[in-house]
Amino acid sequence: EEVTEEVTEEVTEEVTEEVTEEVIEEVTEEVTEEVIEEVTEEVTEEVTSVSMTTVRDITEDYTIVGPTDSLLCKEDEFICPERCISTSWRCDGDIDCLNGEDEENCGNSCKENQCRVSSEDPFLEMGQKLIAKNKETTLVVEKTGRFVLYCENKKVIWESGTGGASVVSGLIIQANGNMVLYDDDNEVLWESGSGSANTQSSYHTLVVEDDNTLVLFNSWGVSIWETDTAGLCGYIILE
Repeated sequence: EEVTEEVTEEVTEEVTEEVTEEVIEEVTEEVTEEVIEEVTEEVTEEVTSVSMTTVRDITEDYTIVGPTDSLLCKEDEFICPERCISTSWRCDGDIDCLNGEDEENCGNSCKENQCRVSSEDPFLEMGQKLIAKNKETTLVVEKTGRFVLYCENKKVIWESGTGGASVVSGLIIQANGNMVLYDDDNEVLWESGSGSANTQSSYHTLVVEDDNTLVLFNSWGVSIWETDTAGLCGYIILE
């Protein structure tokens, strides 16, 4: 009897341990699989949601192609290397193609408070004005030769110091981003000093801002030159 009891206890313990280990392994595997499935489903749903939002936002305005196949673009779309965009976005001052192809070879144009320049031809002619959107500040190359920024009340807040000089044509932005005024002998009367030998900007934009400053941006929207005139016309800058 004693031997039988001992053997029975040992066998029972061994069986119990084996069963317990098997049950634990099975439960662990099931729980792990369930957790992995739940996490995978949640991540998949989130990624899908983000992807759908991105695709929806993009496809509302232009056709996605990649790499671009011109046959997929509509007649009223411009072909970027990575997608098609509306032709109305071509030369509008905003980069819509990944590498800015939609803003290349656009020529020079001035309207309202800014000029967008992609060649070294004079872009701001003598007497031509740029006026800030809030009407507080005006930029002009005067016929007297002065390149000047002034307020509504005609208060001058910045000028080139070239009054009385014989300026030819008007303001020019060189390919490297330097703004220049030339005289009759093609000598430099004034320059901004904003040129860079390493620039690869496809165009530059000169803007009369509402805070009374004059700012020159490269094609990536980075300021490379500006006047220190913020608030000089009485404009209140809100923080």
